[in-house]
Amino acid sequence: MDLIVKTCVSVVSDRTVDGKRNGVKLVPKAEKKRSRRRGCEVKESRLFTIRSLYFVFIYSVSFNCLRHTNELEEMRQRLEARKMLVEKTLVIACKVTEQDVKTKEDSLSAEMRSLLVGGTTLSIAKNKLQV
Repeated sequence: MDLIVKTCVSVVSDRTVDGKRNGVKLVPKAEKKRSRRRGCEVKESRLFTIRSLYFVFIYSVSFNCLRHTNELEEMRQRLEARKMLVEKTLVIACKVTEQDVKTKEDSLSAEMRSLLVGGTTLSIAKNKLQV
């Protein structure tokens, strides 16, 4: 940005003119050609300044766009990492729950067998008592 400010200051300093009278510049005929050249130089200098500002603006916009794109990509990566962590946690929780269900099923089936055996024994004992 210092370059832009220096360029703008040089353009402003090119505008200062000595020998003004009522807003009209008093220039001898021989110097008119030089002043026209100087006017062209000032226009070229202004054009250069405008182009420089334009390229600086485009560069800053591109830089900011790239920076935001990188930030979004980092956010996506963090989100993906969290998603994978949650999925792993859910998978582990499901496996633990599945194992708990299997152990409870096994214990219940064992209890059912013992109840079935007990019921059968009771039924046989009742039949013996009745006969």
